[in-house]
Amino acid sequence: MIAGTILLGMAGCIPTSLQPLYTEKDLIFDSTLVGVWSADKNAKETWNFQKAGEKEYKLIITDEDGASGQFQTHLLKLGDTLFLDFFPDNAEMDAWKRSGYYKLLLQPMHSFVKVDHLSPDLRMLPLDTKWLRQLLKKNPEALPHANLEPDKDEQPVVITASTKELQAFAIKYLKSPEAYGDAIELKRAK
Repeated sequence: MIAGTILLGMAGCIPTSLQPLYTEKDLIFDSTLVGVWSADKNAKETWNFQKAGEKEYKLIITDEDGASGQFQTHLLKLGDTLFLDFFPDNAEMDAWKRSGYYKLLLQPMHSFVKVDHLSPDLRMLPLDTKWLRQLLKKNPEALPHANLEPDKDEQPVVITASTKELQAFAIKYLKSPEAYGDAIELKRAK
């Protein structure tokens, strides 16, 4: 699967959350992440991580057709595990040529991936939506959420949990390989 498609086509691909996975105390900055990454050396799709603050990155994902999306991105550590939290950049939403009413109804949400390693390659694991749907169908109390289209098997899952609840859930399933989908593997672009 194309890496940018995962983040740019979030609805249904990666569970989204109303709250971030991090608190300020969880944030870290690692300069290893800064730079341009791609799925392979010939790919036109790139992930460009730029330093945007003491503990924040600006991520610009550009797909093979040249379309791009910009995200506020944070690297965080829960226990010994790294995660990246992505949030659509508000400035880009404001510049988007759509009616004010249309944009008002679009709600930016967080998504996150577990980081397997940062170097020499960047390997990230998204929460598996199918696994999450099955878990929540069996145990709806496992994580506060909303099903946007409850009559569909492939409905998007929106996590409504607090940051504290979301962190507890992520920690609980850190070592569960079935909880995570196909790896997003990026190499540093030359």
